[in-house]
Amino acid sequence: MATRLEGLGEEIDERIQSEGYLALLRKAFREWDEADTDEKRRLVVKLITNAGGTRMCSDDILRLFLDWVDNYHESHFAIIRVIYEQRNDPPTRYDIWVAVYGEPVPRDDSAQADLYKMLISDLSIGRVIRQPRETDWQGRFKRRPRGPQRSPKTGQ
Repeated sequence: MATRLEGLGEEIDERIQSEGYLALLRKAFREWDEADTDEKRRLVVKLITNAGGTRMCSDDILRLFLDWVDNYHESHFAIIRVIYEQRNDPPTRYDIWVAVYGEPVPRDDSAQADLYKMLISDLSIGRVIRQPRETDWQGRFKRRPRGPQRSPKTGQ
């Protein structure tokens, strides 16, 4: 990590010595220490290294990602990775399954299918992924047309 930051130049020195970055670094070290797997540790190292070298997003977003590393399993991140890689053509749940686990697809009443549904649900409820919706040129969601209005049935 230190070698990568040293190679980025002197303008990085101000960033890595700022209080905001140091607070982020302390949180990252705690997350790294508590990580269950080497994959999570690699994610934390990549995050903190890139955060020192670039300002692509705010430190609040970086803290949120550190929380995600703590809250989610590598299986969640595998699903996020597939969705991100295919973001121009959003994948279906079947496409995600095949990309992550390969064929054959399990029966709907299997334990594997239940686990997969739970992973997708966790990411949806946690607002990490969402169904694509049409937006206007300003990024606002377009209203969906309402279906025909039904009148209540009379007692005839």
